[in-house]
Amino acid sequence: MRILIVDNSNTRTKFALADGDQLDPWRAIIPTPEISPKSLEECLAEINWDVSIISSVVPQKAAILVSWLGDKPCHQLSHLSKLPIGINYPKPEQIGADRLANAVGAHTLYGSPCIVLDFGTAVTFDVIAPANAPNEVQAPANDGASAQRAGGVQAPANDSASAQRAGGVQAHADDCKEVQASNHPSYQGGVIAPGLASMTEGLANRTALLPHITLQEPECAIGKSTEQAMLAGAVYGYRGLVREILHNLNKEFANDPLVIATGGDAPLITRGLDEIAHLAPDLTLEGLKIIAHLNIS
Repeated sequence: MRILIVDNSNTRTKFALADGDQLDPWRAIIPTPEISPKSLEECLAEINWDVSIISSVVPQKAAILVSWLGDKPCHQLSHLSKLPIGINYPKPEQIGADRLANAVGAHTLYGSPCIVLDFGTAVTFDVIAPANAPNEVQAPANDGASAQRAGGVQAPANDSASAQRAGGVQAHADDCKEVQASNHPSYQGGVIAPGLASMTEGLANRTALLPHITLQEPECAIGKSTEQAMLAGAVYGYRGLVREILHNLNKEFANDPLVIATGGDAPLITRGLDEIAHLAPDLTLEGLKIIAHLNIS
């Protein structure tokens, strides 16, 4: 089965092929604002596939993709898709499809518990950890809250698919609980922060004298020009943001998680982060390939 894999993100839409369990070297990219029947025809006219899978965080463009690809079996990833992991999240419909694909790819390729960082328009930190009811969960040590015992699995009443998949304890959204290892791997939630390019572009767009910069490794911390100073602030500051978020996430794990990074800015930022165990540029595509096999016969 030849699978066309479509990763429709806010900035770029990436296309890949998989033959069975292997990703093909072929890749194509269309800027997401340019997605249209015409651009799809130009990009995919010479490409052959049997089925397709779409991960999209841009509903308007997803509708175009589904319509254009609909002549062959096509699956659009959502929280209702069959997944090899559970979902322990109060409102699973709010989870971005790309985050689910990353979670599946990371758990399947590297195991869990793990944290996936995806450096894109936003940077996301997603936690995948074994969790099964009944399960002892505790607030972080510096919280001062007493340990609480969570009850059994409780999926939303109107979400039978989530109820079937759920393997973890559903906690209130405003409670920070310690993730304890148990039997069933589940998507637990995570963190969303502005992406590196979003931060630097925002700075240039909202100031009169600060320029747009090309992101690269700074030569030094003490900038000798406006561009150098902005580079140092962006790259060193962003690594600090990532370290601090990981530090706080780790407080809520019973055991140290593996950290995997993907996304366009991952090679630059992870260069200075010893916390990152694996750099996986094709993680989203790998996850989508796995999910396609589970959902398309």
